[in-house]
Amino acid sequence: MDNIGNNGYKDSFLKNNKLTLFMAGLFTIISAGSNIAVAFLLQNLVDVAVDGTLEDLRNLAFWTLGLVGATVVVALIRRTFTHYFYYRGLTNYKTFVFKRLLTNDVNTFGEEQTGRYLSGLSNDVTSIETQYLESIFNIIAGVALFVGGLLSLFLIHWWIGVTVVVSSILPLSVALFFGNVAQKREKDVSAKNDRFVSSLRDILGGFPVIKSFKAEPEIQAIFDKNDDELEVAKRRRRNTISNIDLLSMVAGMLMLMIVLAVGVMLSIKGVITAGAIAACVQLMNYITQPVQTLPTAFSRRKAARALIQKMKNSLEHSEVGERRGSIEKLEQGIRFNDVSFGYEQDKTVLNGVNCFLEKGRSYAVVGISGSGKTTMLNLLIGAYPGYSGDVLLDDQQIRDISMDSLYTMMSVVQQNVFIFDDDIISNITMYKSFPQNEIDRAIDYSGLRSLIDEKGLDYKCGEGGSRLSGGERQRISIARAILKKMDILLMDEATSSLDNQTAREVEEAILSLDDITRIIVTHKYSADILRQFDEIIVLQDGAVKEKGPFDELLRSKGYFFSLYQLTGAKN
Repeated sequence: MDNIGNNGYKDSFLKNNKLTLFMAGLFTIISAGSNIAVAFLLQNLVDVAVDGTLEDLRNLAFWTLGLVGATVVVALIRRTFTHYFYYRGLTNYKTFVFKRLLTNDVNTFGEEQTGRYLSGLSNDVTSIETQYLESIFNIIAGVALFVGGLLSLFLIHWWIGVTVVVSSILPLSVALFFGNVAQKREKDVSAKNDRFVSSLRDILGGFPVIKSFKAEPEIQAIFDKNDDELEVAKRRRRNTISNIDLLSMVAGMLMLMIVLAVGVMLSIKGVITAGAIAACVQLMNYITQPVQTLPTAFSRRKAARALIQKMKNSLEHSEVGERRGSIEKLEQGIRFNDVSFGYEQDKTVLNGVNCFLEKGRSYAVVGISGSGKTTMLNLLIGAYPGYSGDVLLDDQQIRDISMDSLYTMMSVVQQNVFIFDDDIISNITMYKSFPQNEIDRAIDYSGLRSLIDEKGLDYKCGEGGSRLSGGERQRISIARAILKKMDILLMDEATSSLDNQTAREVEEAILSLDDITRIIVTHKYSADILRQFDEIIVLQDGAVKEKGPFDELLRSKGYFFSLYQLTGAKN
């Protein structure tokens, strides 16, 4: 296998698979040897026809039947090992890639990057199977046939062997010349496919918006443009491969004619027999076939290496920096110390945020749209380590804490909830095992009881939760968080999809949880709910404008009082 970095991408194909590769390669060589033997049987058959007896023919028929039987057995064994090698190799590779993918930070899963991963684990894997793995045995078979055929031609006469060696220089040089071109074409196809997949996913995801704005012609134009670019790239790839095949075929034909001319000359001089000429014809098939196919196989293998390298580059580029810190339990609280952050350079969203969130207390984060509420939560979950200032869990900088340790103590409930295409219970437990009493507690606190009583825990949610309402999906997300038994609960507009009564019940249940630090971003200014928070943090233009209990903020008649009045909320 080729050396693709030092991170296990190439090695993943061989994990617990080396013996299978060896056996498949061995029987590929044996299979090539049986083909070589056919040429010598053909030589003997012609010689018997020219100057032989019926007894010679009977003996030859016996050997022929034995060779056919052995060839079938070898072919079956070879197929078994090669197919298992493909299965194990591709499974190992996809498992390795997906495992690396799961180590990435949450901010790496943007639209463009997600499309790249989808393409890399679907379309690119198909190319890797046909061009990288299958080519191993095509190359082994080709080399075995070429070497075996060449040695056999030397046995027949050394002039013929030398002629083959000299005439094979031209076709083999085709592989070196066109290899880089084929690699470039393959990378271009993969890049265009990434863009096509991303665009198609966006179009399907935004279909209701497209219909409501009657934007079908514009969207059709976008689809046609991306599709045309992809198909043009694929056409160029096919043309390159076809050019390699054509040049290899022409070179192979020239080799055959030259070698046959030498063989006929030797036969006329009485140096070799007519049977040897027949054997040369057959052996030249085993020479010209690899000469025609090996350049293509090497070029395709080189092109497939680029796909593996592309996946490696995507994962290594997106991967979270080394984080060795750990925290098992929050002891004191969370501190923002002069924290500033922007998603784009020179455009900050948070500006010098200062606040302390004490362990076990509840906090509401409020402010107008764009004030930085969600960004505060994103920093807490470690999504964006490039902030200035300090975001501390107890005394540890959050950017230094490992993601595994961080997510062990945190649960996040966001406004946009993802539901797996599975039953309700699997979506609540996230495929983990929990005692039934804990599951029941999470169902009750999240307001899911009526849904469970009506449809049952085994009710199928549909793709993306399509068989559930927005409120039902949100409650499942809340149940997940409660079931996790975390130290810190983060909620970003988590009750926005619920009706007022259900939202009130869920929020009250969350606020009644003991020994949990609750940080809830909300746009609802219900007095009876806000009064239950220990403190309200009011953001304006990315900075903490005010903070304090609800009634205290109202009495001060500052910025929060203005927001409260604008919402029309009542005490």
